[in-house]
This record gives sequence, structure tokens and C-alpha cells, in this order.
Amino acid sequence: MDPQDPIYDDNNLRRAMEHFTDSTTYGKLYLNYPMLESYKHLKEPFDPEYISRRISIDYLRNES
Repeated sequence: MDPQDPIYDDNNLRRAMEHFTDSTTYGKLYLNYPMLESYKHLKEPFDPEYISRRISIDYLRNES
């Protein structure tokens, strides 16, 4: 998943997220973000809230 990619289409991602929701049938979808980019969302070293922090697709798309 990389919103900066010219062929990125969040409709494909949304469809995949709707389909892969149950680990016992089709499996679950897990997204892996590039680690360097995710570091900027740390509020402090060993940030205890980082594991549950969520960033919207719209927010990612508007990042420069």
C-alpha cells in the first residue's frame, strides 16, 4: 500500500479490506507500512500508544 504510487487506487484496498475480514474463511488482510515513514508518527521513543494508533488514508494521501 503506497498512496504515492501513480497506480494506487484506494478502491482496490477498500474491496480487499471488506473481503479479507475473517481469518477462518478467506483470511485477514494486514497492511505493512514502510518503517521509515511510520517513525514520524511516534510521539516519543517507545511510544506506548503507537501500537493502536491509526492513520486515515486521506491523511496519508495529503502528506508531502
